[in-house]
Amino acid sequence: MRRLISFILLMAVFWGGWELFLYQAQPEKEAVVTIGVTLPLTGANAETGLAAQDAINLALKDWNGRKNRYKYRIFYLDDSGTTEQTQENLLSLIEKHNADALITLWTPAAEKAIPLAEKFRRLHFTCAFGNGLNDGQYNFNHYLSYHTDKFTNTFHQTTGKIPASCSSNLYDALSLLIFAYENTSPDWGSNKPSAERISRSLHKISNHTSASGQIRIAPDGSVQPAEN
Repeated sequence: MRRLISFILLMAVFWGGWELFLYQAQPEKEAVVTIGVTLPLTGANAETGLAAQDAINLALKDWNGRKNRYKYRIFYLDDSGTTEQTQENLLSLIEKHNADALITLWTPAAEKAIPLAEKFRRLHFTCAFGNGLNDGQYNFNHYLSYHTDKFTNTFHQTTGKIPASCSSNLYDALSLLIFAYENTSPDWGSNKPSAERISRSLHKISNHTSASGQIRIAPDGSVQPAEN
């Protein structure tokens, strides 16, 4: 009888430990991916920044209409078009809001974000002109200078505005990030994939329907027209 009781207790302890292991190893039911965005929402370039914000919100709305693997949250900070405030915003998005990815607009902001993305291993998309703006594993640049009539019409119907410079690009930036996340399973023991794995998923995109038509991500991290 004692052996039977001991055996039952041993099995109970084993089963409880196994259940605890499975519980800790399984990801949460709804993981949250946080995207931090710094834009010129006031100042001389506010019109462009506000249009970019509308475009990003439109992309989020489009994705939220689907059944997603993850939940997406966006934090916007106003940099007023100054490099000093941009730097402060980026550090706040990384350290305070623990953003998984960053989105910037135009060259000075991108130049501030590039080294931070590499240092802290955060994905970073920008719409900017210049050399080295997609350097490293985590930086991507979408600077195609055109967008589809469909995007223009949808943007105008939704916001009452005409898309400004980089509006469609930042719509695509969020869409590409979400597409990569939705097609990447969580890391073992985590509730979402690492930045390294999302970077690899982004680099595999070869023919993606976007606000700029069919696009791909080149090996250097730049967004290019899809190859025929």
